[in-house]
Amino acid sequence: MSVFQADHCSPIAAAGSVGNVHVAVYRGALTTDELWAVHHAHLALLERHPTSAVLSVAEQGTPLPGAEVRELAGRFGDEVADRVRCSCQVILGDGFWASAARSLITAMLFIRTGKYPVRICSDVVEAVEFVAATNRGGPTPMELSRAIAALRESR
Repeated sequence: MSVFQADHCSPIAAAGSVGNVHVAVYRGALTTDELWAVHHAHLALLERHPTSAVLSVAEQGTPLPGAEVRELAGRFGDEVADRVRCSCQVILGDGFWASAARSLITAMLFIRTGKYPVRICSDVVEAVEFVAATNRGGPTPMELSRAIAALRESR
């Protein structure tokens, strides 16, 4: 059984871990300061585990990140790429916003990565199943779902 640990919580973002999975929830206009806090939570996880998986959720209506945040996210991703087993981003919602967000995240990830499996999902169930299957020996889909739920409820 993997234990959930919350590392950062604000009205804009929350981050934590369960087992070797870095979990983040985005719900507001992401700033570089918030992104730094989420990244530090991932680095703290990597101090405890040799590799990690990344699972993030953008709640419906979360504004797309600006250029500065996108560039910093790319740098952070490059910094840990050799230690990431897989990455899955969930973009909740329907319509133009969700479609645009999924397209942007897909482009960002496929340009920057290639060393590990990546998936963009529209629902949490698909995401937790992908991470659990790809990150063998890590948390179960139920444990991952609970971590996401805890972070989504935090403010």
